Amino acid sequence: MRHGRYKRTGRAVCGGAVAAMLMVASPPASAHRETRAGSAAGLSIPSVTHGQMVVLAAHQAAILALAERHNPPDRDLLWLRAYVSLQVFACLWGLVPGSLESETSPFNECTHAYLAGSRALLLHLQ
Repeated sequence: MRHGRYKRTGRAVCGGAVAAMLMVASPPASAHRETRAGSAAGLSIPSVTHGQMVVLAAHQAAILALAERHNPPDRDLLWLRAYVSLQVFACLWGLVPGSLESETSPFNECTHAYLAGSRALLLHLQ
């Protein structure tokens, strides 16, 4: 009876060792390979000046509402909307005092990001 129990344990250990060796010996997944084909350019979002930021901030809700009504949404529109939403979230929904006016505010950079994304979204809708 003891002999059978050790035999089963030995098989499990041996099977685990074989599986580990196969994983180590396998080539890297395609997501980890370096490829030269294709473009990694993505979407271009040009920066905005402080004067443009004030105007864009005043019309932010209208720009997002216009993008929401666009039907059917294309891939770039969806990516731009997601980018703007993520940046607005990272910037605490623009509620931090001084994030728009003060260049020394730690939230000024993310305000630049979501307003530049909003401008790119507006230009894409054009």
